[in-house]
Amino acid sequence: MFSVGGNLIREVVTGRRLNAGINVVQWDGRDRNERIVSDGIYTVMIQGGGRSANKTVGVLNR
Repeated sequence: MFSVGGNLIREVVTGRRLNAGINVVQWDGRDRNERIVSDGIYTVMIQGGGRSANKTVGVLNR
């Protein structure tokens, strides 16, 4: 997960093998220093099988 400025916020899953198809990964809303991230827009990068995709997500803390 990256900030809009391109800074790495956290690697949520790394080195875990997932099956083809739909997978669900839960994230606790914390950065790599265990602090809750600020409200805002983030980019999630998904990599696997020699391919990658970026998706934009919004975070809104209550």
